[in-house]
Amino acid sequence: MSKGYVLSCAKVQGNGKYDYMITFSSGLSLGFSDEEVFEHFLYDEDRLIDDIESLCIGVLSARFRKIMISYVASSVRSVAQTRKYTQEKLNKTEKDDWDIFFTEAFDQALRYLQDLGYLDDYEYCRKYINTSMKLKPSSVLMIRAELENVRGIPADIVQSVLNEYELDDFDAAYKLLIKKAKQTEDKNKMFTFLMRKGFGYETVNKAYKKYIDNLSETEQK
Repeated sequence: MSKGYVLSCAKVQGNGKYDYMITFSSGLSLGFSDEEVFEHFLYDEDRLIDDIESLCIGVLSARFRKIMISYVASSVRSVAQTRKYTQEKLNKTEKDDWDIFFTEAFDQALRYLQDLGYLDDYEYCRKYINTSMKLKPSSVLMIRAELENVRGIPADIVQSVLNEYELDDFDAAYKLLIKKAKQTEDKNKMFTFLMRKGFGYETVNKAYKKYIDNLSETEQK
C-alpha cells in the first residue's frame, strides 16, 4: 500500500493521448481522462490517497473492461480470445508509465468479467460442443484440438466438459460420410476426408460399412 497525494494536476494541451497529466507525491506521473480525474477526485491536491497503486490499477482495469465488454457482448468468447483481442486492440506502440500496472490490471479486468458471467470457459466449451453435435459433426480429437489449440481453452477444462458428454465418434463419422457421399462415391476420398477430420481408421471403416449396407438395402427395395 502506497499512501500519498496529488502533487499536480496539469491539463494536457492539444489532441494528446490524455486530458490531464497527474503527478503523485511518489514522483509517478500518469495521464488520465477528464472522467477519470473527476471520478477519483484527482483535481484535489489536498486529498490523501490511501493506496495510489490500487487506484491506478483500478483505473487501468476499467479501461480494459470497456474494451472486453464490447467484445464479449457480440458473441460467446473464451478467456484466451478475449485476452488476445484486448491486447491487439490496445496496440501499445510506445513505452508508457502505465505499463507497470498492466499485468495486474489486465487480470483484474478478466476476473471482473468472469465474476459477472461474461466469461466462462466451461460454458464456452459446452456451447461449442452442442453446436458441433447439431450442425458440424466432429471427432472428439478435433473438438479437443479446436478448443485447446485454436480457442485457447486450458486442457483440464476441455477434458472436464468432455466428460459431461457421451460423444460417439462413429455416429459423427457416419453423418459426415453421408454428406461426403453426395459429392463423391470414391471410397479412398471418403476415407481420406474422414481421417483428416480426426477419426481413426477403424471408426471410418465401420461407418463406411454401414453406409454400404444401407445403400444395398435401399437398392433392393
